[in-house]
Amino acid sequence: VIRGWIGIQVANDITEDIAKQMNLKDRTGALVVNAYRGDPADKAGIKAGDVITEVNGTPIKDMRELLALIAGFHVGETIKFKIVRDGQEKVFRIPIAERKERH
Repeated sequence: VIRGWIGIQVANDITEDIAKQMNLKDRTGALVVNAYRGDPADKAGIKAGDVITEVNGTPIKDMRELLALIAGFHVGETIKFKIVRDGQEKVFRIPIAERKERH
């Protein structure tokens, strides 16, 4: 089985404290903790602290929903990600890669 991958690590949850600190309107979305250097998300400009709120027009509720959605895309597809960074919405187009095992 080949799973789609963009090269990010996301937090389990956006807590009330995190939402307040980041000035988010609610706790939905997936908080990026790390964009692995050289992987598609990093190359596209995604950074730690970004909150992914939408993928190809589908609102993202939480980390689990995001990862399941990404895993379902085909390698080579370019997907539109809507993120919030510093209170501003931004859109990134990121190609889906094949997930490789990390050592």
